[in-house]
Parts: sequence; structure tokens; C-alpha cells
Amino acid sequence: MSAAAKAISEFFSGKRPYDASEFRRNADAISRRAGEHLVLRFATTTEAAGSDAKPEIAADHVKFADLADQLEVYANRLEDSAEEGMAIPPSMRMKASEAIEGGPFAKKRDRAPEATVYSSEHAFHMMLQTCTSCHAAFRLKR
Repeated sequence: MSAAAKAISEFFSGKRPYDASEFRRNADAISRRAGEHLVLRFATTTEAAGSDAKPEIAADHVKFADLADQLEVYANRLEDSAEEGMAIPPSMRMKASEAIEGGPFAKKRDRAPEATVYSSEHAFHMMLQTCTSCHAAFRLKR
């Protein structure tokens, strides 16, 4: 998921030439690993080789599942909103009215409204906030 999020970030920042099908593939890679897939991965144990998961996942599985579901919603929004072209079109860019408090790596304060109201770029920021919130609560610090 991290590599896919980095690739999407590079599209938005202009560090990588925009390619709609690659953008979709990266969003799909996140979507397939989010939601129910992520919940099931940690349904019975939080201990796995190479995992930085905290045991708190079991203690607050509802919150973990909610964040996993939100991650899937934002990734699906990104996948569905990718538009063809040689560059990211203005329709995918964040609008001034979508400014977020704390930036894309801030912890989320509450559940977000329907993701389809967001531009692709804002949905990406909200997805990153979801990752940050989940890692803060459920991932060991390295």
C-alpha cells in the first residue's frame, strides 16, 4: 500500500508523468488490500512475522474496521476518478473549498462525509489521513 500511495503522490506532485491507467492500478492496489481484506488479515491475531501491528487492534477492532473501510472508500474514489490525459486534469485537483486542517498526514478528527463529493486530490489527502490515524493507533513505532 505504501508503494502505491507513493506513486499516487508522485503523480499529484508532478514527480512522475501522469498515466491514468497506472494511477488506477495504484489506487486499486490499495483498495484490494483495504476494507474487509485488511480486517480479515487481523481478525484472529495481530502477531505476524514482520508485522508492526499492535495488540490494540483486537481491543478496538471496531475502530480498526472503520478505518480499514474508510481507506477502501478513498482508494475506490481515486480509482473511479482517474481521467485520461497527458497531465492530471483540473477536475482531479483539490479545490480551495476542500482545504484540510493539519495537512494530509494529520490524524483524522471524525468520519468524513461521502467521498464522491471530494476531488481526487482531496480524497487522496483524506486517504493519507486515514493511514496516519490507523498507524498512530494500531502500529508500533519503528
